[in-house]
Amino acid sequence: MKTITISHAFVESIPKPMQPRMVYISIRFAMVGHLCCCGCGEEVMTPLNPVRWRLEYDGRSVSLRPSIGNWSLPCRSHYWIINNSIQWAEDWSEAKIARAIKADRRTLDEHIEYEMVERSPDQTPAPGWFAKLRSWLVRNR
Repeated sequence: MKTITISHAFVESIPKPMQPRMVYISIRFAMVGHLCCCGCGEEVMTPLNPVRWRLEYDGRSVSLRPSIGNWSLPCRSHYWIINNSIQWAEDWSEAKIARAIKADRRTLDEHIEYEMVERSPDQTPAPGWFAKLRSWLVRNR
């Protein structure tokens, strides 16, 4: 498949309808939304958090890691968003998808357990990457 160039926009909330080849980033809701890059028109929503997807912004372009695997969509497209371009990835077998889903759930469960550990009032956690990104975006608007 050929490389597709996309645009990005930082928005308060993800608009309806979304435009093709546009990635919408809502810092407020920690969410990235776009229409599937294969052209099928399906909405793809990716939650930003330390164990799901992370956004990289260099002041000009965005990257989203890890890859986007639309396994529940009929198209089953699989791609990376890197520096405002789509890099197509290989199709995965059902077994590989099942292993990845199981590993993702385990990682998410471990993260949730860690976050739920009781902290005394004087133990304020250091700001995470998302808080740092939000602060940077507010300062540099």
